[in-house]
Amino acid sequence: MWRGAVLLVIVRLCKLLSEVPALRVQTPEYDKLVSDTARKLWSYIAESNHPEVVEAACDALAGYKIDDYKLKDIPEVYRRTVKLPASYCKTPADAARKPEDVLDYVPSEVWPEVFRYTNQAALAGVGRLARRLIERELRGLRGGAYQLDGRPEPPIPSPAVLHHNSVLRGLLQCFRTQVTSPSYEFPDTVLLAILQTLAEEYPKPFPPMDLCFLHEAVHRGGGWRHGCTLLAAAQAHTTPSARRFLENYLHGIVPGTSDDSDIMTVFEILPILCRGMPPNTIRAPVERCLSHSFAAIAKVRSKGADEEGGMFVKQLAMIQQCLECERIHDANRTLLSQIVENYFSIITDDNAAWAAYVRTCGSLSSKYLERMTSPSSWWETSAELLRKAAAIRCAAALSSCSLVWLNELIDAQAQDVTGQEFSLQCMIAPLKAAKPDDPSTREWFMQLMARTQVAFNETEDRSAKLYLCDVFILSVVMLCGHWALCPDAVQQLTASARRALLPAACVALLAREAWTDCTLHMLEWLYHTRDSVGDPETAMWCQRALLALRHTYHFAHNKIWTKLESHFGNQAVTYDIKV
Repeated sequence: MWRGAVLLVIVRLCKLLSEVPALRVQTPEYDKLVSDTARKLWSYIAESNHPEVVEAACDALAGYKIDDYKLKDIPEVYRRTVKLPASYCKTPADAARKPEDVLDYVPSEVWPEVFRYTNQAALAGVGRLARRLIERELRGLRGGAYQLDGRPEPPIPSPAVLHHNSVLRGLLQCFRTQVTSPSYEFPDTVLLAILQTLAEEYPKPFPPMDLCFLHEAVHRGGGWRHGCTLLAAAQAHTTPSARRFLENYLHGIVPGTSDDSDIMTVFEILPILCRGMPPNTIRAPVERCLSHSFAAIAKVRSKGADEEGGMFVKQLAMIQQCLECERIHDANRTLLSQIVENYFSIITDDNAAWAAYVRTCGSLSSKYLERMTSPSSWWETSAELLRKAAAIRCAAALSSCSLVWLNELIDAQAQDVTGQEFSLQCMIAPLKAAKPDDPSTREWFMQLMARTQVAFNETEDRSAKLYLCDVFILSVVMLCGHWALCPDAVQQLTASARRALLPAACVALLAREAWTDCTLHMLEWLYHTRDSVGDPETAMWCQRALLALRHTYHFAHNKIWTKLESHFGNQAVTYDIKV
């Protein structure tokens, strides 16, 4: 038990020492403090047998600049291979000196040794430390470091670009050497950890270098192939050899023959590919892989069960992430949008991957959503297409917090009886998420009342009128907030139950300060609908809603009571008496 307490204290001490760089001042005392704390953290990294301590020390040391410690602060186990550069060995006496007594920086060859001799269970922490240092290093590079000026790619960028204390230089040189001329001194776990560190996406790419050695590394196994592909993708924008490697990799992806992990790697690096590769290079492998994975689940009828959608669901999720990335090229965004749009007419709404497809559609631009889900753009309208359009439009309304997406759905669904209840269920989520007091929400609701009144005058279809009334009632019930009293039961409410909630919902909605100006419009809508809808039950609840609003200013000021007395609504009264 006491050992666990000691470990916890050391981990928290490392966290405390991570604050030292934030106290930076130009004094000798501070320089000594930084040197002492860095040396202590290095000792934890080299000597601790507990991975949690090593990782805590690495994370703390990642906040230090590489100039905050010198070679003599590094444990001996990491600096055994360091030799004095030739420029420091002009005489035999000079050459006999120890490197740590001469060098005031940490040579690049130290960093592979840090990976090699640190507790293997804590390599993730070492990787994070190296990534932070490489990130700072790359941020400091100027534009000239990326210019080849017609020269061939160098095996390793010159010391003028990556200095002798460059972490990136040390890891690249070690990895390249172990791939092309392996000494077998580094175990695969260490080399893979180095590769994973190099394959991270940094704020800037590496300076151009010859990455042809990656072709030799990919044959060592799946982890090597995955890491090499990520590294090539990250450097393809500035390194021609990385671009060639990537093009060959994409060309070699054949669904049914290639490993699933290789196929998923294509989608994993899709955001990177879409920033620097032309659409013609990306189109073929993406379409092939999607077509193959969809064929495997095309007949799986398990709505909402993403785990049964297999690779197709995972691929859609990665396409969604790519579409949500702002850095991809517009041409590739268009390509992916068209690919997703093409599946609208193919995938059924009871397919195992349907929920994932709807989520992906939520990342499309309004241009593609409108074209895909607008009944006016279809050759013919069917109940299935309307159901799919309802699900996608409601998802778009939910993600964008814009109820305008519901308008065309409401107009089209009024003419199709079979899917009306389904569309109402789909509308619940965006209506829940809408901000009731937002001006755009009130404006949408006012337009809904105006559009329904016009529809009542233009159509004799009773089912269409009742559907529009149901949309209005559902909107009032959801926007007033009463649904929050039993949120789980909202989906199970029948049409009759929703209508029964109308009077109380109207009072609650118009009691909100932002909705006071809508009172007269609501009263007029209820009065007009009561006698024009032609349904006794709906008329009754409109009547009761009017009576519930009798205490409002507009009810008395605009003589609504007089209108009710002169034409009290025979249908509503008769139905009310029967009930």
